[in-house]
Amino acid sequence: MRTAVWLYLFMFVAIFDLHAQYPILSPFALSLGAAPSFIGLILGVYSITHLPGNLLAGYGVDKYGSKVFIICSLIVAGIVLIFQSRVTGPWHLLIIRSISGFVLAFLSPACLSLLARIAKDRIQQSKLMAGNGMVHTLASVVSPAAGAYLVAKLGFTTAFTVLGWGLVITGTLAIFGVKEHRSPAAGAAGGSHGCAVRCRRPAAGAGEPDGGLLPSGAGAPVIPWLFFPLPLRFIVLAKAFCFLSCLC
Repeated sequence: MRTAVWLYLFMFVAIFDLHAQYPILSPFALSLGAAPSFIGLILGVYSITHLPGNLLAGYGVDKYGSKVFIICSLIVAGIVLIFQSRVTGPWHLLIIRSISGFVLAFLSPACLSLLARIAKDRIQQSKLMAGNGMVHTLASVVSPAAGAYLVAKLGFTTAFTVLGWGLVITGTLAIFGVKEHRSPAAGAAGGSHGCAVRCRRPAAGAGEPDGGLLPSGAGAPVIPWLFFPLPLRFIVLAKAFCFLSCLC
């Protein structure tokens, strides 16, 4: 269970850093001189580069394990966020956001895969996945207000730097906190640990395809709306994000 707690921490910090940027990215891009349409592209490019990263992560985690991707994803994402605090133009911010989306795409599949593998049976696996959902929701609810508060007190540059160093430190802790014991024969043996990767074949007429994969976890809906035209202060805008996160 110690590994599960570490994985929850990594997911919380990553999601916290991501959602903390939602209420402040639009004003930050606007301060760099970005047009409204270009701000929409900056916000959306994260998801565009996130998709191929998820596809590659599935293959990479199966082949090389989860720990290396957890460590590298957190540390590199933190470094990228530190560079984001020093961008000088909209195009620089667009490039940084695209890199960040690709890098962080490897974290969630790696954590969820390791969570599934450390479970002893399906019941414990379900509990671990439920815990992941709770951590995801909690981080997405509290982080917008925290991000806006950081910007209000410290400014854009310092806020992004603090968030970036938070990821770097968390990635360094992952080197010592994640214990991964890979068993190549576990998936082929079909034993109790093999159940963590693939379900057993259901009875006839159950309506489930043969060898259906277990769901890797439901992602929380992303709110892609552009809020910067509204005459709202950071704190008010952050409270709106928190309220919408609770509804989702």
